[in-house]
Amino acid sequence: MSLRSALLLGVAVQFILVAWALVQPLTVLTRLVPDDAFYYFQIARMLAAGEGSVFSPGEPTNGYHPLWQGALWALAAGTHPTRLGLVAQALVLCVLCNAGASVLLARLLARTRASASQQILGVLFYLLSPWSLLMTLGGLETALW
Repeated sequence: MSLRSALLLGVAVQFILVAWALVQPLTVLTRLVPDDAFYYFQIARMLAAGEGSVFSPGEPTNGYHPLWQGALWALAAGTHPTRLGLVAQALVLCVLCNAGASVLLARLLARTRASASQQILGVLFYLLSPWSLLMTLGGLETALW
């Protein structure tokens, strides 16, 4: 298996997991995606609607990671998704962040003179670890780590 194949496999598994989560009943999805993510989604929707940084009109808030909130605001403002649509976009963004982190991990491993098989294993362990898979479904700023 090549490094590129390992990256594609890991990212494909994460996309399949996200797709699976999105076709589940809402009661299952809300158990997978933590409640904090829904605060982010609502604030992003309010920002996109021109209401400012509020969860509900008239109550300003700033208890969030600005980079992640900005990314979600850009999604909400650019596409005007439904509530579930914004959740889907956020989860896809989490997968894309993980893909980028995997490329950086592979480059870091190459700089440390790790063998090709060690680079492949490192990328696969990162993308397919239970922790990474759960964080992908989180819809939170952990995707930026």
